[in-house]
Amino acid sequence: MEPVTLPILKSFLNADALARWLADAYALADVRCQLIKGTIRDVYRVTTSADSFVLMIYPTERSFLATFRPTVEVGRVIDLWADQTAELGERWRWVQVFENRGEAMGASNPHPHGQIWAGAALPVEAAREDASQRRHVSVAGTSLLLDYVRQETGGPRVVVENDDWQVVVPFWAIWPFETLIVPTSPVGRLPDLDRGQRRSLAAVLVELLGRCDRLFDTPFPYSMGWHQAPFDGDRHDHWQLHAHVYPPLLRSATVRKFMVGYELLSERQRDITPEDAAERLRAVRAGGERAAP
Repeated sequence: MEPVTLPILKSFLNADALARWLADAYALADVRCQLIKGTIRDVYRVTTSADSFVLMIYPTERSFLATFRPTVEVGRVIDLWADQTAELGERWRWVQVFENRGEAMGASNPHPHGQIWAGAALPVEAAREDASQRRHVSVAGTSLLLDYVRQETGGPRVVVENDDWQVVVPFWAIWPFETLIVPTSPVGRLPDLDRGQRRSLAAVLVELLGRCDRLFDTPFPYSMGWHQAPFDGDRHDHWQLHAHVYPPLLRSATVRKFMVGYELLSERQRDITPEDAAERLRAVRAGGERAAP
């Protein structure tokens, strides 16, 4: 398959602003595969998927969460996530907001930035979560993730919580300091967050990722992304907005977890318990400024 070249459009959202690079592309345009000949036919199934890509450049030399004013700088980024989700949701079924930090997570551009990918297909992870949440509602009549929040509230796996948000090291976590960020009331998508929820989310993000930075006194690499209800015209009352934070560091700033060997071939393994990970994050000083990347 020939590589796809993305046309780039650059615009500025406001005067001191976040720059947005917007590109529409067809990731699998005109792809054709020859079926394997023999007794087993139709081994390959190929479809064409249309996608859109947004690159958000943050106006700082550090990660946007390194700030003393979370309700201002980080709040503006959260508003951008919500605005772009709503705009892209008018055209695409799935809108994936995410940020990679650090070379360990593949961030080749040293300037802090975030990304949004939107597409017509429901990705594998999203489809799995959609099915799980839908199944729970059909059986229990309640939201899967809100039931999980209620069960975890005040427990040993909670890192940060307030009236609007809970941050927990999930009991199924694979990465050493993996966390799940969930609103404590029903919310389907980022645009559905009210002003108060956005302000409290900004404070939660600054506190959580600041604790991660100070855990090993280093800019903590991570991939962070939001999962939200698809845009396909159907009712998605079973969906609850949430974010996954996947940091790879294990024992120090230079020792990370690798998903290899038995874990890659057979079954994932935890290196520390989720309770221990949450306790270590809670024990880190919460105040102050994050480390620069």
